Amino acid sequence: MVFAGIGDVGAEPLTKNQQKCAGRLNKDLAKVDAAVAKQITGCLKNHARGKPLSKTDPSLVTLESCIVADEKEKISKATQKTFDDFDKACVGTDRGGVSNYPPFAATNASMVNDAGTTKALNLSHDIFGADLDSGVLLTAEMSRHAAMCQQKVWKAAAKCQSTRLKEFASCAKAAFKSGSVGSGEELENQCQGSVSVPQSDDKGKIAKACLGAEGGIGKTVSKCDEDLDLDSLLPGCAGEAHADCVAEKVATRVCQLINQADGLARDCGDATEIQYVAGLRAGGLSSASGMSFLLNPGNLDTVSSNSGAVGGIDPFGPSAAWSESQEPSGPWQDNWTIPSA
Repeated sequence: MVFAGIGDVGAEPLTKNQQKCAGRLNKDLAKVDAAVAKQITGCLKNHARGKPLSKTDPSLVTLESCIVADEKEKISKATQKTFDDFDKACVGTDRGGVSNYPPFAATNASMVNDAGTTKALNLSHDIFGADLDSGVLLTAEMSRHAAMCQQKVWKAAAKCQSTRLKEFASCAKAAFKSGSVGSGEELENQCQGSVSVPQSDDKGKIAKACLGAEGGIGKTVSKCDEDLDLDSLLPGCAGEAHADCVAEKVATRVCQLINQADGLARDCGDATEIQYVAGLRAGGLSSASGMSFLLNPGNLDTVSSNSGAVGGIDPFGPSAAWSESQEPSGPWQDNWTIPSA
C-alpha cells in the first residue's frame, strides 16, 4: 500500500468512513503505547523491590529482556486489535464507492504497531541510558529514595506521553468532523504542533501532565530527595534542567510516534518548541477557558514555570506586567493589551 503524503494535491476533508479509519488507528496507537509503557513500569517496579522480574519465566533476569516481554499478552492483544480495526474500518469503500482508507492521516496496522511498541522503549533509554542493566537503575536496598524517584519519574513521563497521544487523537477527531483539515500538513498545524505553535491543549491536560513545575513531571522531579544526584539517576538528562529535559524527550518521541503512525512529516528536531505554553497563560493566568495558545507577541513576567521564560522573559516579543491585584487596588485588568515589537 502506498501512503498518501502531506503534500498531496487536491486533498479534501475526510469522508465519515475515512474519519472512522483514522480515528480508530489513532486510538489503537495510544493503547499499544500504553501497554508497552505499563510493561516497562512493572519491570522497573519489580527491579526496585528486588523481586524476580517475572513470576513465570525464571530466564527473564535482565531489564532489557523484561521491557520487551509480554507474559500477560496485553501488548499482543493491543496490537491484534489494531489489525482488526484496520480490516474493519479502513478496507473497502463506502456506498458511494469512495475508499474507506483516508488520503492522509493514516498508514497501516503494522506501521501503527511498530510505532506504538518502540517509542516507549526508546523513551526509557532516553531517560535512563542506552543499557537499563548498566546499574543506573537502583533497588530499594541500595537506596529507597533513589529507586522511588526513578520509578516515579518514569511513570510521570509515561503519563505525559499517553496524554499527548490522546490529546492528538481527540484534536484530530474534532478536526476531521468539522472538515477544518484537508491535508496532513493542515493536521500537523492544527493538532500536532509546529515549530512555532504548541500542540493543541484546549483542556489544559498536556500542561497538567507534562509542563513546568506544576505539571506532572515537574512535580515528580521536585519531590525527589534533594540530596539525590539526579544526574546519575537520570543520565539522559545529566547537566540539564531535569524536569524540562524529560518533558522535551517525551515531546520528541510523541512527535515521532505520530509521524510514523499517521504518515506525517513534522520536524521532530523542533519538538521541544511544543513543550511550553505561550501567551497570557504564561504570564500566570490559571485557566485555559476561551484562550488561544497561538504565540503571544509579548515578553510576559511570569509566576508560572511552564512558560519557557528565562528571568521572567518570554522569548516571543515585548513586555507586559502581571499583578495579583485588580483595579482599583492594582494594575490587573480584565483585558490585556500587548504592545507590538
